[in-house]
Amino acid sequence: MASVTLVQGAMLAFSAVAAGAAIQPGRAASQAADFEAKSAEQQAEQARIKALDDELQRRRMLADSLAAGSAMGAQSGFDPFGMGSSFLALREEVQREADRDTQMIRLLGANQVGALNAQAKQSRIAGSAAMTSGYLKATGVALEGASNYMSTTTPKTTTASPKMTLV
Repeated sequence: MASVTLVQGAMLAFSAVAAGAAIQPGRAASQAADFEAKSAEQQAEQARIKALDDELQRRRMLADSLAAGSAMGAQSGFDPFGMGSSFLALREEVQREADRDTQMIRLLGANQVGALNAQAKQSRIAGSAAMTSGYLKATGVALEGASNYMSTTTPKTTTASPKMTLV
């Protein structure tokens, strides 16, 4: 059994430490990417809630506007249902405009949520790639150390086997 010299032992120890150190940048990048992903997911949730709140506010504004119009008409003695279709047409147009507004609010909110969720997914992919890169670097460092160690060992002498000739 071959004994390990002090230099060879130091080479092996250095290779092990270097391999471990090669993982650290990948781990740090992975943790940073995970933090970014969580942040983007939180922003997506906030954007979703804001869109729902904006839509609710717009619907309240519509209800308030329609109620105010009806109250003003009733206060003045105006019967909106007895005056023909112009008041109803105006009321329906205000309703359609509010519906378009709420649809736009919903669409913009969904787009923002989708973009933030995509950003979170991209961050997680980048973190995974960074971690894989760290492991690959560590493997390369360990293999290089093993190769260096093997080059310092004295080769064993082997006896040559006799050549066989075919007749």
